[in-house]
Amino acid sequence: MKPLIIVFLCLSAICLAKDKDKNLLKKCYKKFKNADPNDQNGRTHDSKCLLHCILEAKKQMSGNKIDHERVMKEVEEYPPWRSEEYYKRDLEKCKLLTPSPDPCQTAYEYQRCILAAYGIRKE
Repeated sequence: MKPLIIVFLCLSAICLAKDKDKNLLKKCYKKFKNADPNDQNGRTHDSKCLLHCILEAKKQMSGNKIDHERVMKEVEEYPPWRSEEYYKRDLEKCKLLTPSPDPCQTAYEYQRCILAAYGIRKE
């Protein structure tokens, strides 16, 4: 597994550090073999669906709806961002996103918002 993948997914508020989470990632990869986890620009639908698969498997998304509170709970448990109130404030904006009819697109837009909140991507 590429280390950059783990960093990318952690920055998406989907930190996959536990063994069960690594297995989850492998399952999603098998399902979306053409996905590029480093694709922050959503060039392929499979890349967007990889994010959706992971969010659903972690029960942070159902269909095209994000469970923002579950995502925030995991973010709070992850030490680099746990105590940063300004991150939490910026992340709250992500819950205001309007879901797309395509759940993969919704996951992608949410991930873009998360990256923007951490200053990794400009909206």
